[in-house]
Amino acid sequence: MVALLIASAPLKLSDVLAELEARSPTLLADQARRDALLRAADGTGWWDEPFIAVGPDEVSLGGHMPVVRAQLSQVFPFPGKRSARAAALAEQADAAGSARDTTLRGLRVAATQVFVRALFLREALTTNALLQQAVREVQASAAARYSSGVGGHHDALLAGAELAVLERDALALERALRGALVALDELRGRPPTTGADPPELIDDVTPAVAASFEDAVAAQPELAAAHARVRATDADQRARSLAAWPDLTVQLMWMQSFMAEEPSNAGAMVGVSVPLFAPWKQGAMTDSARLLAAAEQNDVEALRLRLRAEWELAQQDLRSATETHALYVAKILPTTKLALDSSESAYAAREAPLVELLSVIRAWHQASLEAEAAKLDVRLARLRLAELLSQPAVVRLAPQTPTLFGGGMGGMGSMPSMGSTGAMPTRMGAGMAAPAPGLVVGDEGAGGMSGMGGM
Repeated sequence: MVALLIASAPLKLSDVLAELEARSPTLLADQARRDALLRAADGTGWWDEPFIAVGPDEVSLGGHMPVVRAQLSQVFPFPGKRSARAAALAEQADAAGSARDTTLRGLRVAATQVFVRALFLREALTTNALLQQAVREVQASAAARYSSGVGGHHDALLAGAELAVLERDALALERALRGALVALDELRGRPPTTGADPPELIDDVTPAVAASFEDAVAAQPELAAAHARVRATDADQRARSLAAWPDLTVQLMWMQSFMAEEPSNAGAMVGVSVPLFAPWKQGAMTDSARLLAAAEQNDVEALRLRLRAEWELAQQDLRSATETHALYVAKILPTTKLALDSSESAYAAREAPLVELLSVIRAWHQASLEAEAAKLDVRLARLRLAELLSQPAVVRLAPQTPTLFGGGMGGMGSMPSMGSTGAMPTRMGAGMAAPAPGLVVGDEGAGGMSGMGGM
């Protein structure tokens, strides 16, 4: 029987999500970009620097320096220009903040999916251990029959082959579980944990499902980010439209004379910029901003339609997952258990061969594991509805069609494969139906979570 070593400190999903939000390098980078834009907005609202010049004037060829002239110039932008530029950057910072929330949502969903998958892998290890125990008991019975001369030696050898395949599957499952834990470390901004025993996993987070689509999108960060980009382009359009208006320049002058016959004096000038090229320069920039604003608004409408479709699909997915789990509990598990009891009785009475008993034992444990996967699929479906996913990809653990006797069961000791998409049944040592982006988990373990910043 496979021994599952449990670390002393359990790993709670709530702790994973809290640490992810606090330490994820991707989130910290997004926050730094938002803060940088806010600081830039603070600086943009100030006036341009004054211009100061000092130097000799009216220098004679004889080397005398009769006059020193100084001047001070200050540009006063047209009213509203400074605030418009600052507002445009502030809206960009708001959009960057919403983009961070979008990234956070994607990382939380990905972490939850990996965590739930790790729960499934641990359940698969437990099921594998129970199945190994059952096969060992059958192997002992077959060996006893052979010793008493009432059974063939091939039955004990067949059970031994079954046991070897199960032991191999257990090793693959352990590697896949460790791979999932490494992916959780990466999401939390930690280096991979190696050498430690897998911890106990506790799912203590309940997704809050919105009552209506409008309630769901009210807290949807991708849509909030899209609206923030619209506001940013509107503010930029206003700033560019004001750029053509003339700015006021005030110039103060002072002349210090070193000649008795030439008195010192002071002067002042006021001027304005002439927007001579506004139709070609500022006009083109204003048109560009207007077109960008229209593009962002269309992106909002497209995203809203996408989310509306996702809302309907997520509800259907939840109903399907709930019905599938109910099917296992109400019909498949009880019927398969009756078949197992009947097969055990028939084998004990020497009315059925060992290969048939092994097949039914596999079917019972397979159905038990699929029922647990279907239960976890309900959890994942509620997550999809609560988060109203656009990214990352949706994950399913249970096969679309329950695995019954003889259905894709592969070899003697193999539980069917779950490593591909579609209505493929599960294999004890394989991965989930649709891994999260960047996560590749199979018989050899898991890769890292990559590309999360694009969520």
